[in-house]
Amino acid sequence: MKIESLTDDEKYKCIDEFKTRCYFFYRTYRINKVLFEENIEVFNGLDLDSPKFINDALVDHLLLQFHIITDPATFGESDKNLSVFFFLEWGWEPDVKEKLKELSNNLKAFVKFKRDKNPRHKLLAHWDVKTILKVTEPLGDFPLGDEIDFFENLENFIQIMQKAMEYPTEWDILTNARADETKFLEIIKSGIG
Repeated sequence: MKIESLTDDEKYKCIDEFKTRCYFFYRTYRINKVLFEENIEVFNGLDLDSPKFINDALVDHLLLQFHIITDPATFGESDKNLSVFFFLEWGWEPDVKEKLKELSNNLKAFVKFKRDKNPRHKLLAHWDVKTILKVTEPLGDFPLGDEIDFFENLENFIQIMQKAMEYPTEWDILTNARADETKFLEIIKSGIG
């Protein structure tokens, strides 16, 4: 695939798909945060493994999504990843490209791990036997709140692209996400009680 051969319709489709994935990713994050960080006491007294299983599944998904969004643009000889670095290859005006590059580097820094401690390659996408046998602590973490910076940078990245392409709609990850996590939590509480 050659970037320069993409039509405007194909570019819009790429942005739409990227926004949809980012929205789904952020929604997954919000649901996990509300259920298993902010309201973990709801599940503490229950003799159930299901909440822990759901939390583990959501965390695995979230960690993998952080990596996918910051994948290199190219893999193999000609295949492309729909990631922030894919969009950097587009023919942007220099000032736009510089802003996008800075934001993409901020996003990548959030998921930068030493090669031998990368959770994506050692536990999420692959089950590295040596890691499973030897590692007794998490492979990585980040200070609480840094994930919000990640989402803000991602939102800014999308907004800059939309503005540069005179995209017909405005859209924000953090403000336009449906806020039904609390309603979902209330349904769970009513079912438990």
